[in-house]
Amino acid sequence: MESCAQCFFDDIIVVMETLAGLRKHVKIVIELLEKLGFVINYAKSWLPGYQILRYLEMILNTIDMMVSLPHDKISAIQSLGISLLKCTKVKIRTYASFICMCVATFPRNRYGQLHSKALEQSKNAALVQNDHDFDAFLVLSEQEKT
Repeated sequence: MESCAQCFFDDIIVVMETLAGLRKHVKIVIELLEKLGFVINYAKSWLPGYQILRYLEMILNTIDMMVSLPHDKISAIQSLGISLLKCTKVKIRTYASFICMCVATFPRNRYGQLHSKALEQSKNAALVQNDHDFDAFLVLSEQEKT
């Protein structure tokens, strides 16, 4: 396996088949970042050897080869979703936050994108009607609640 390094803003993950290969490639990445002037926060870093880790709000499990959502993420989405279902109107900011939480699950949520488009359209229409004021209210239709 070739080395695989993925970067998302300031979150970097390096994946290798062997621990020795992983250590070698992590060292290369660290040296390159430091050469470019970046400061590594070792206290927040997970250096080689972890087989289960949290990366970009997902749990990566290389033992079982699974990607899953952390329990706190699932609970937060469920809690906000349940509270939205009880409302007839909601702040656009809260609605947008719920959409963002759902969109973040897409790597693990096969059908999420199918439902998010309608929610985004409702949010965008409400923003246009309210001069892009995220503190304005959006009336939730029954379709949006399903």
